[in-house]
Amino acid sequence: MYRIVAVLGLMLGLLGSPFALAGERLMLWEASSAKGTVYLFGSIHVCKASCFPLSASVTRRLDASDALVLELDPARSEAQLGLLTAGMYPAGDSLQRKMSAGQWQVLERSLEKLGLPAPMMAGFRPWMLSLTITLQAAQQAGFDVSQGIDLWALERAGAQGKKVLELESVERQIAAASAGSEHEQLEALQLLLQQVNAGRLPGMFEEMRQAWQRGDTSALERLTAEGAPKGSSITYELLDRRNAEMADKLQKQFLPASRKLFVVVGAAHLVGPKGVPALLAQQGFKLRQLSDGD
Repeated sequence: MYRIVAVLGLMLGLLGSPFALAGERLMLWEASSAKGTVYLFGSIHVCKASCFPLSASVTRRLDASDALVLELDPARSEAQLGLLTAGMYPAGDSLQRKMSAGQWQVLERSLEKLGLPAPMMAGFRPWMLSLTITLQAAQQAGFDVSQGIDLWALERAGAQGKKVLELESVERQIAAASAGSEHEQLEALQLLLQQVNAGRLPGMFEEMRQAWQRGDTSALERLTAEGAPKGSSITYELLDRRNAEMADKLQKQFLPASRKLFVVVGAAHLVGPKGVPALLAQQGFKLRQLSDGD
């Protein structure tokens, strides 16, 4: 299952080539303690061929690690079915019933721009439709899930016979994707539609690409917040709560059984005072953000 890493946007891929200039920071951290070393790499779940090859600083850390850690193995077929089942209204109910006539008309126009049929989308819950719109916009911009960083890491680790660990279950991923009340989900959908109709998404994606390319955590924080309704619990459920769970599992379950872990999670999980790197630092890990030349 391909997740929303931040509310309706960050996972879409940070467009173009991620080649870093010599010495430029990467979306890669080293967190070390007496228990072992954790390399934290920010993922682009949907990307394209020009996103590769990655910096040698990234591949070298993966190759030297004892295990690869992912949010969830993206090849899990049961995740796709579980997501679709959870994202549909029961028979007799629909998204159109939750919206005013004017709101539905805006939605229809937005879906038409994206080539998505409104009658088929009416059975989707707001969060599922938001995810569908996001993925469709990514595909129209030339991205594909087959070019995701998670899949790259999984293939490379598999070729080396490396152990693969998962931070979350299918059920936890679905709970995160469907976070928030229906009212909050509708708010998030409306915000996404505003961005679609204003033509904002392409510019936002390009800004994300540039921020990811230079390891600019402040810019990524700002862009993540731009995609979230103010005061919504969605960001807490999607990011803050899961960040704490991830940091806890890494240090209490995965270390020191494996002395070196290479962790690939959505880039939004790694930024800010509540990001996984900061949480590990609070637990006594020595932290540094790596550069292309490290």
